[in-house]
Amino acid sequence: ALNNIKVNLVDSNGWSSFYIACGHGNTSIVKLFLEDPKIDIMLSNRENWSPFMEAAFKGNTEVIKMILCVCEWRRVDSHQKSTQEAWEIKEGSNVFD
Repeated sequence: ALNNIKVNLVDSNGWSSFYIACGHGNTSIVKLFLEDPKIDIMLSNRENWSPFMEAAFKGNTEVIKMILCVCEWRRVDSHQKSTQEAWEIKEGSNVFD
């Protein structure tokens, strides 16, 4: 869990830890961030690149799927269910269907 961590903190380039994890394709760290309701999934850097864009540019398809799954889950359910339930749904389905 990321208790007491400022998940949206950025460096001088506007890069957050989430942005860096997405760019490196580190799915276990990305999952930790996505499970935190405080995370700003689309927080852009100084060049207006989002973590999603960085993952796509680097070809990190699993990270892209994870972000899409959580974005869709949050949009549809509006925080009524946990991100953990979204992972359980994702495991049995293809987010691109």
